Formats: sequence, C-alpha cells, structure tokens
Amino acid sequence: MEQSHDELTKITGIRFTNVATRAIVFNGINVEYSGSDPYRFTWKGLRIDASSVVAPYNHFGVDINKDITKFTYVFGLAASLDESAVFEEDFPGVEAISTVKGLRMINQGLID
Repeated sequence: MEQSHDELTKITGIRFTNVATRAIVFNGINVEYSGSDPYRFTWKGLRIDASSVVAPYNHFGVDINKDITKFTYVFGLAASLDESAVFEEDFPGVEAISTVKGLRMINQGLID
C-alpha cells in the first residue's frame, strides 16, 4: 500500500497521512443441523471491513484545496483496489474481492 500511496502523491501533488481507526472481522460458516441442534460447521471464509482517517496536509507552496476533489476520488479507487490486492499478494491461493475489483469483473463479464 505504501507504493500506491506514493503514486497517489505523485498524481495529485497532495501528501497525506492514513491511519486505520477500526477493523471488524467476520467468519463465514455453514452450519449443519441434526434436528434442531447445530451438529457441525464448515468454515467458508473471512470478511474484513476497516475504516480509516485520511488527512491531506499542506506541503510548502502547495494548495491542497485546489485538487482535493480529484485526490478524494483517486484515493477511494486506489484504496478499494488495495483491499483485495493485499490478501491476494500476501497469501497465495486466497481470493479476495473489493468494490473496484467486483466492478471490474462485472465490466469484463466474469460475473453477472
């Protein structure tokens, strides 16, 4: 992610800090029942949702307000792409999805 943040700074000219503020982790399971009682479960996957605070700041002689809208749009797209890439690159064989990746797959006709 550090590399994509550096690229974003080059594109927009805006420097920023990005601090994760919370993360929520969910386990996906299928439960099999014996009558009305849970009998066993099969783990299906993991879902992680996180939020962060992005704080653009002034560098000497740079007016961040001029390009803040462009920065916000590009940062959102890059952050969404990083969401899936961080798992797929660090954990081979793990498939991950993010909003941008899902929209890309729809556009390519890979999912309906």
